[in-house]
Amino acid sequence: MYGKIEENKLVLAQNVLNIDNKIILNPQQKDYLKAGYKPVEYVQKLDLKDGFRLKEVYSELEDRIVVSYLEEEIVLTDSEKIQEILKELNELDLKTIRPLRAGETDRIQELENRAIELREELQTLLNP
Repeated sequence: MYGKIEENKLVLAQNVLNIDNKIILNPQQKDYLKAGYKPVEYVQKLDLKDGFRLKEVYSELEDRIVVSYLEEEIVLTDSEKIQEILKELNELDLKTIRPLRAGETDRIQELENRAIELREELQTLLNP
């Protein structure tokens, strides 16, 4: 696989190249190199943890591009938090609670308490 870095992003080479107004349908290594591409080497991905995402980091060396990964904490905007809360509240509505049997009052109470917490958090986000 070949690629080049443009505007801090990895652009992978296509299977068809246009070099000096000549279309090359089955490019070889020399063609990619002539077009400014370098071999791309990937390091092993990290194990993903909850609340984090992996961000690709590119290191351009003289003879290749190395792609490694950096853990980045996911920080939600207020709008994204509101959407997450509304989604969870919808899952906690009567359709979720109603099927529970009378003997499952602890679970019903747990769900109702969570719904109260989510509504309070939503109120805080909507009315800072």
